[in-house]
Amino acid sequence: MGGRHEFNQVIFDNVRVPAQNIVGEENRGWYVAVTLLDFERSGIDYSAAARRHLDDTRQWADGIQRNGKPLSQESWVRNLLADRVHRD
Repeated sequence: MGGRHEFNQVIFDNVRVPAQNIVGEENRGWYVAVTLLDFERSGIDYSAAARRHLDDTRQWADGIQRNGKPLSQESWVRNLLADRVHRD
């Protein structure tokens, strides 16, 4: 869960967990799992990753010189980055 797979299945049977490692209420693990699924299915993690990649690309373009100025100052690069921002 929380990964990038088409299908996942995990089956636990007769599992014992130390009390200090229990997340949530005892015997209510499915509800914790469903909460994780809500996050995964919302797509918020994809949006956050896309934003990080865009920010990384901007920083990279700021650090690369072309014709004596940062690549990020080229109009075609600025237009491309602006297009990606508006897609979010």
